[in-house]
Amino acid sequence: MLSLIGTLAPWYVRNRIIIGRGAGLSTTGGVNFYYAHNPEHYGWRTLADTPLEGLDEVKRHELGYRLSLEHIKTQPGSTWKSIWLGTYKLCQPAYYSLYWSTRSSSVKREDGSYPQKPIGVRWMLSRILRIWHYGLIMLVCLALLMVRSWSGKAIFIIFGFAFLNWLCYAVLFWGKARYRFTAEVLACVMASVVLARLLERESLAPNSVELPR
Repeated sequence: MLSLIGTLAPWYVRNRIIIGRGAGLSTTGGVNFYYAHNPEHYGWRTLADTPLEGLDEVKRHELGYRLSLEHIKTQPGSTWKSIWLGTYKLCQPAYYSLYWSTRSSSVKREDGSYPQKPIGVRWMLSRILRIWHYGLIMLVCLALLMVRSWSGKAIFIIFGFAFLNWLCYAVLFWGKARYRFTAEVLACVMASVVLARLLERESLAPNSVELPR
């Protein structure tokens, strides 16, 4: 607890001094909540032509929460759609790093996008990323079949982190593949366990071959 306080307290004080009262630890929560729960569009977009345009950080943060909560209250059915969209986007292959590593950030178009670098292997990198993503999902599914052999602590940690990641980025805020964070690291650990067990089983297989009679 002392470590947590020692880490967060300086950041809270910094925001209070530089940004002002109401900043807390972050002023992006209200905007991200608005991205997930509003009557017009799910996900990121420029704040032009929205009620949040032109406001300072704290007012934008507070108004984002207020408008989103009003939207949820007046249209509660839209929450299920937002949760579905967030879950779907959270589970997609993450092309974010590939996109930015193959774009020229020195030139910005009028629509806010960046031109693609003359790299001919982008399609191949995209395919490798997609194969890795679905291969990881397959290995995680195999790991779940072994859940009875897990310790209670391992089950609590893995499923707890996965649930919190889903709750934060598919239910509360807007979902995106690059927001998997710790959940993806744990998925890699689960996949590694499956591969280790398969290799161990292979190494324990008898080396001798019985000759036919």
